[in-house]
Amino acid sequence: MNEEKKIAGIYIRVSTLDQAREGFSLGQQEEQLKAFCERKNNDSSNTTTSTGRLTLRIMTSVSQNEIEKCSERTKFGMVGAIRSGHIPNHTPLGFKRDKKKLVPDPLTKDIVIRMYDLYLEGKSYQAIANIYNKEEILGKTNWKDSTIGKIMTNELYKGDYLRGKKTKNPTYYENVVEPIVSKEKWDNCQYQKKRNARHYERTATYLFTNKLKCSTCGRFLGGCATTKPNGKKYYYYKCKKCKTNYKEEEIKNGLLKTS
Repeated sequence: MNEEKKIAGIYIRVSTLDQAREGFSLGQQEEQLKAFCERKNNDSSNTTTSTGRLTLRIMTSVSQNEIEKCSERTKFGMVGAIRSGHIPNHTPLGFKRDKKKLVPDPLTKDIVIRMYDLYLEGKSYQAIANIYNKEEILGKTNWKDSTIGKIMTNELYKGDYLRGKKTKNPTYYENVVEPIVSKEKWDNCQYQKKRNARHYERTATYLFTNKLKCSTCGRFLGGCATTKPNGKKYYYYKCKKCKTNYKEEEIKNGLLKTS
């Protein structure tokens, strides 16, 4: 018999919902796997015979099947937990945990509601942050526009949850927690955000968007730009139908002459 030492790799995995949340039993898994290796000396499979190789393939298939079943059970358990309000992420502002379930916090939910109201009144994320800093809401003076933005776009505040938001195939769960704001108010804020973004982009880049019409067909002229090798940008307005172009500088000069 060959008495040379053999090296084995052990694999410790999170296979249940409780382990995924709390990290339970990982140490026990390691101890059991090490004990198994010591008992078997790594001598259970003989790959020098066809029967041994067949046995190893069967064992590998059985192991893979068990891994897949554990994965399915974990996913099923996670879905059930989310639908019951057990959201796995950190507790957002305005919520608290009641037996691990996410519920509105009476002490802080009004802070969130006010954000949505201020935004619908026309305040920007930065303006809201400035107000909260001035009033030292929650004793803080470091409110940022990015913080306000994350709260304003978080589906949890309307009672829904988007799992795997940064993945290719996120999963959307509706009505999993008690909402802090109505779906209508949340959706209105998202619409307002898109309007603000379009308005900023157009007014900052193209001064005459939706203000000029083609003299031939009457369509609004669209803005476009070209960048020269020296890095300078030149802006134009053109009619897609008639293929006519007007330089922005010429339009400015023409307006100045008539004023």
